[in-house]
Amino acid sequence: MRVVTESRPQSGRCLGSIDSDIRVTPQVDSCSTDRLKRKPSLSPSRGCYRVFLSIFATVCVTRGMQHAFFCSNADTPEAQFKNAAVHEQRARAAEKEASVATEISVERGDEHVQKKKSSSFYSRENYKPPDFVIESVYLDFDLDETETRVKAALTMYRKPGRPVVNLVLDGDGLIAEKVSVSYERENANEAGNGSKKVSVEATQTFPLSSPDAGNQETRQAYLRSENGSSSPSDKEMISPRPGIAVEKSGSLLICKDILPSESEQRFVVKTQVRIRPQDNSRLSGLYVSDGVLVTHNEAQGFRRITFFLDRPDVMTQWRVRLTARKQDYPVLLSNGELVESGDDPTDPEKHFSVFSDPHKKPSYLFALVAGKLHSVGHDYEKRDKSLVKVSVWSTPENVAKLSWALQSIIRAMKGDEILFGRDYDSNVFHIVCVNGFNAGAMENKGLNIFNCDSLLADPTTTTDEEYRRILRVVAHEYFHNWSGNRVTLRDWTELTLKEGLTVYREQEFMGSQYSSGVARVEDARLVLSQQFREDSGPLAHPVRPDHYASVDNLYSVTVYKKGAEIFRMYATLLGPSAFRKGLNLYFSRYDGQAATCENFRSAMEEASGRNLSQFFLWYTREGTPEVEITGFTFDKTRKQFSFTVTQKPPPMSDYEIRMYGQKAQFLHIPIRVSFINRRTKKPELYMGQRTTVLELRGETQTFTFTDMEEEPLVAPLQSFSAPVKLTVPSQTEEDLAILIGASFDPFTRWNAFQFLALQILKERMETKKKETSGVLSPAFQQGLHFALRDMLLSPAFTALLLTLPSYSRLEQDAPRPLDPDAIISARRSLLRDIYYFHRNALDEAYVATTIPKVDDRERDRQLESAEDPEQWQRRALRSILLEYVTANRDERSAKLALKHFKDARVMTDKIAALHVLVDLPFNKEREEALHLFYEEARGNPQLLTKWFALQARSSLPETLDRIRELEKHPEYKPLVPNFVRALYSTFMHGNPSVFHRRDGAGYELAFVFLQSMDRINPRTASRAATAFLSWKKYDKERQGRARSVLERLANLPGISNDLKDVVDRALAA
Repeated sequence: MRVVTESRPQSGRCLGSIDSDIRVTPQVDSCSTDRLKRKPSLSPSRGCYRVFLSIFATVCVTRGMQHAFFCSNADTPEAQFKNAAVHEQRARAAEKEASVATEISVERGDEHVQKKKSSSFYSRENYKPPDFVIESVYLDFDLDETETRVKAALTMYRKPGRPVVNLVLDGDGLIAEKVSVSYERENANEAGNGSKKVSVEATQTFPLSSPDAGNQETRQAYLRSENGSSSPSDKEMISPRPGIAVEKSGSLLICKDILPSESEQRFVVKTQVRIRPQDNSRLSGLYVSDGVLVTHNEAQGFRRITFFLDRPDVMTQWRVRLTARKQDYPVLLSNGELVESGDDPTDPEKHFSVFSDPHKKPSYLFALVAGKLHSVGHDYEKRDKSLVKVSVWSTPENVAKLSWALQSIIRAMKGDEILFGRDYDSNVFHIVCVNGFNAGAMENKGLNIFNCDSLLADPTTTTDEEYRRILRVVAHEYFHNWSGNRVTLRDWTELTLKEGLTVYREQEFMGSQYSSGVARVEDARLVLSQQFREDSGPLAHPVRPDHYASVDNLYSVTVYKKGAEIFRMYATLLGPSAFRKGLNLYFSRYDGQAATCENFRSAMEEASGRNLSQFFLWYTREGTPEVEITGFTFDKTRKQFSFTVTQKPPPMSDYEIRMYGQKAQFLHIPIRVSFINRRTKKPELYMGQRTTVLELRGETQTFTFTDMEEEPLVAPLQSFSAPVKLTVPSQTEEDLAILIGASFDPFTRWNAFQFLALQILKERMETKKKETSGVLSPAFQQGLHFALRDMLLSPAFTALLLTLPSYSRLEQDAPRPLDPDAIISARRSLLRDIYYFHRNALDEAYVATTIPKVDDRERDRQLESAEDPEQWQRRALRSILLEYVTANRDERSAKLALKHFKDARVMTDKIAALHVLVDLPFNKEREEALHLFYEEARGNPQLLTKWFALQARSSLPETLDRIRELEKHPEYKPLVPNFVRALYSTFMHGNPSVFHRRDGAGYELAFVFLQSMDRINPRTASRAATAFLSWKKYDKERQGRARSVLERLANLPGISNDLKDVVDRALAA
């Protein structure tokens, strides 16, 4: 690694630095008032004292007085960190107590919050820009997993034109030790011959020794001369008035009286806090994962590291010093470039590194990593011939699994240059992976941090799907460098501006790396099955929400995937050239700023010359629009063909009603169509183009096409041009079969086959047929013929075509009340029927996609390459064919699946076989395969999570007992999200027949899990709890049992905001 050295600012002379020995001046009273002569004593009980403080705070606020007059709780800070669960519980109890007041309006300097019931409720309409600017930040970490000390120096000023207000810096669970505020000002000379510059500093130490400590005799602030002397002639006591205090919420309050009265006057806030990374089970902020210190700060984790304006619209420049023991933390990483490193002059067993990031960023993008890490690297040459030092890091035992990740980041950097004209902006780029991570990855500027499951790849342990996922996630996080980092968000309701846009960019990249048609079908399938489902449930929300109770619950499929579809519709409506021009304009205009969805729209309007105000309704409308095409007419004499398109948009939101009134506002919907000649069964051009984009802007529009020789068959919604539910009432099954065989658009073909399959499955769900019916419609049979005809020419697409609709898709169309057993039985019966009618073709294809082993090991490895996209496509088809050839679920099926497992040379084939075996009632074959897989997985977290998940998804009756046993398994790690998701999220989200058992046993097991997990990791608990959102779609008996669990969860003492938000919305559905 290249080391660039630059001189450091002299200690004590630069406002952006931290003195290693901060001078402690007498303590300043924190927001005392003339009405309060002294603080109440601690007798007769600690409880009474706390009640008094709470009541007094409310009284002070209602009388216009500042409420945060006390600096510490009666409990010592150390007591708050006995263990993670106790700390979380206390924090939530304090939060609940703070929200007792019915309605309290509190002016806190940087925001004006209306507190109603929940102190965390946020409304986008109440957004207020920060009153203060953080010009720069200097952080100094003395790292240790037991206890880390963090010193921070924030150079700040109040914005021009903003009132003199208190400064509140966000904090959560910090053990404050020392806080100071300093600045320089002109002081008039008593002799009247000019003025001299003096330094003002107010310092507070924590905790106070007693409730009476720091009375007005000992709480003082000093005016110090420029040379720092404190002789009696230079002292000037500030009279007792509001000062510095840690609020009950954990935030730091600095009262306005000790801040400069002039706007734009620079001042420095220095803080010193302690944090306990090893006790941080929430994995938010700084925590420990397998001995590695690592951060995760999105969305509000940085306030768990130090006091800060922890909001995305506060962007600043960062300089960071990391100090740690060499033996335990030989590698130190942070954002930006390494500018200084060496041995710690105060401790020969420690070393330090200093990083400087020239690009402004908000606090959620700050990152550090420290630990025993190894790396692989590459010097990437940019378009201007400059080099970027790319390094991918992991713990030593995993470094051999980083090759694919390194290849992926190089591809992503090249892809961003070619597809979007975006170059990387620094000479270093790091990726680090750890096992303990709440998300898949995090895009911290220049230092991406990944979950190991999203980064490590090995030919013998990684599936083809995981290889593709690694490529996708690496590209996604890298693309954030522009869409999210260089241009970030005004507030968290604008989340889709970075996530939706980056998902769109990631999708375009994946289409360039793999089959573009397959990639588009996969993207559309996810929207149809998961996002439409979310739109119809209690978690439905606009792509840009109006408000939220838990910021962590904003990270939804709607924000990400539907958001990506909106950016895709921009590109569809404007065309590639105008969209690219608008994207470039957006990045250049708002570089280094916190932007809004309106800012993106304005760039697109300027680039295209179009008014997109109606299109912007996509951001504010909740739910899925419905579109119907009717009235097909053909005038042979005039050679005119026409049809009518009608939209039924979701109801207007409260926000839209306030904006536009009660008059219905219709969406601007791009509908891409093509035409197929009914006689020749071939696509036809119209005006020389394969497709035409229709723009539906009213409730009903009729579109007419001229110069048509024959009446064509319309193929609507090509490439899934808009996220809408489309119906064509006059469309016959024969029309759908023609689309499957003749359309050039993969989505049109796939969607037509899915529709035919859905019709059969709906009929079987209604009649609850469990045995082979022996009847498949002629159109469906013809569609199967077309699919099997092109099987080996386009194996990946054929695999998609032959994959029957998922449970989540069927759940939307199944008759009410839902019967999970009927849904699963209908799907199994259709698999059996397809195999019955096409057994020979499916058996032959299964054999044809199997590559026999050869004696040459290297040649054999090449034949079944884990990193070859062509092999991915073949194995994707082979895996779905295995489902068909084992569809009879008999002993022959079990033996065939076991042979598939034993003959496998790559992980994809092993997992495909195990997916079949875990659902078959043949213990011998199933247990043999699971035992062999465990022997291979032992000690490997990436394989062990697969082993747990496979058993959790089994639909067999004994699954609940097996989950309880697996939870006690010595290799199960309940504090690591990957293991928790593998076992419990798989059970709750991926095993509907067991989770929704009629006797409620599945719900009860989930209750025990959620109750425990919420005390450890609320984010993981809340995500798992979304499995209950569809409870009202089931029968009365299941509803009663689910309601009982939800009500008990809602009444849990100390329930987290994250979990409570999900539970409350489920109950209110």
